[in-house]
Amino acid sequence: GTTPAVIEAAGSTGNLVKQIQVSFTEELNAIDANAAANYELRRRVNGTFGDADDVVYNLTPSYTFNATTGASVTTLGLGLAGAALPAGTYRLTVFGRASNSLHDTAGNRLDGNRDGAVSGSLADEYVRDFTVAGAGISVSPISGDTTEAGGTATFSVVLTREPTADVTIALA
Repeated sequence: GTTPAVIEAAGSTGNLVKQIQVSFTEELNAIDANAAANYELRRRVNGTFGDADDVVYNLTPSYTFNATTGASVTTLGLGLAGAALPAGTYRLTVFGRASNSLHDTAGNRLDGNRDGAVSGSLADEYVRDFTVAGAGISVSPISGDTTEAGGTATFSVVLTREPTADVTIALA
């Protein structure tokens, strides 16, 4: 599974995404789990993943295993100095290839598609696409009516998502 859960569900979120956690069913080889080469996060720019204009993030994995609870989790820092991912469509890949893969402590390679068969092919990678929605603005009237004769009105303007840059609201 993942945190935020929207990644596992291949859905969309309007919440801030400042890190990603990937949970595993077994204890992992810590060297593999902490190797940045075993993870990839990319944002598509032109609607197609895998071409030259994708933005690829410099992930920093940090693996923990709790022997008491069995929790096996890698937290992926996004290389954004604490900032959130900008709006866009993303692909998270945890590699399960023969050339680079996570392994459990018994040496078994990742079965990312959870089919029970590990071949070391692209099919064994954990791949999820998800969307981060842009900052939204909610405008609600509080009092008064505007008129051409100069009437005034009061409105409440609320950001529905923490912005990742300066916000300018044009009134007309």
